Amino acid sequence: MKQLLFFAGLLCSLGLQAQVTGLSVEIFAEHDGTVAGLEELAGYTTYHVYANTTNPEDFVSAVYGDAESPMGMTMTGDIYNSAISYNFAFEANPMFFAMFPTTEYDSWLTIGMLNSDDAGVIGSIGLDQAISDFNASGSFYVDDAIGGSWYNTIPCVPSVDADCTDDFPQFGGADNKVLLMQITTNGTFNGVLNLQVFNEGDQDLSVNETGLGFSNVDGATFGCTDPAAANYDVGADFDDYSCVLPCTLELVVESVTPPTCSGDNDGSMVITATGAQGSDDYYLGEDDDQASNFGNFNELLSGSYYVMVEDGAGCQVSQYVEIPEVAEVEVNAVLTQGMTC
Repeated sequence: MKQLLFFAGLLCSLGLQAQVTGLSVEIFAEHDGTVAGLEELAGYTTYHVYANTTNPEDFVSAVYGDAESPMGMTMTGDIYNSAISYNFAFEANPMFFAMFPTTEYDSWLTIGMLNSDDAGVIGSIGLDQAISDFNASGSFYVDDAIGGSWYNTIPCVPSVDADCTDDFPQFGGADNKVLLMQITTNGTFNGVLNLQVFNEGDQDLSVNETGLGFSNVDGATFGCTDPAAANYDVGADFDDYSCVLPCTLELVVESVTPPTCSGDNDGSMVITATGAQGSDDYYLGEDDDQASNFGNFNELLSGSYYVMVEDGAGCQVSQYVEIPEVAEVEVNAVLTQGMTC
């Protein structure tokens, strides 16, 4: 009934072969404090995090996280941002680097773009808290039901425009790499991202690559690091948010509202859940195969309704909820005002 790195396993959809082989981390610049204007960066290193594609035409459309597929990053040291800092690479104007050299090494998010000279624009949604945490400490986490993403729209079709992959860095290009983050830090970091990718630049061949790990620690491995989980991986260095813990899911009936009058279909119920792992999806009726992110059900007649909640670990809890019948009202007098049922 469910809908829908260094390197980590991938998830294919639509029966397609995954076109992102993993995430990689490369050193962009090491700072020893001897370069004029960059003295405050002494002891820091600037890293680039890439999505590694199979084909030059593969297009990274979005980086995202939500309850079902969390994303985040953890940092042991300090993250660097200059006095003039950027949340996204397209905000960085190279014309100012000579005057303010530290701004070239800010920490930011992107898809392909290194600065404003590169083609493209990055949009974002649901990331206000994550970006604030990233700028302050380098650590952030997105796992709510609504989720968050930074994204861009595909600007051209490689099969139609031969120059497409060269003009827009959101495509894998000649080196089969798409830049996702610049991180300047004096410590170590690790994280997990999820990507939406258009295979060979075709929007009809969209795949979601989930649970992709990355780290500046050589040879880092990702897996479930919670010993209480059923899928605990004793050999994992860093958590990939995949842990499946014992079920603690409970269904809570918050409210039941009967119809206004007998036979009306304006009854409602609100159900919630506690103890969910990852997402919590709600269903009304035993044959319901369309999950709802929220357990608010309206336009109900009186009667008995089967409700079920399922979490991201596959735990399920169900019960029947009664919408009370409203007694019919017999009117034996002429009413001049008011409502009758």
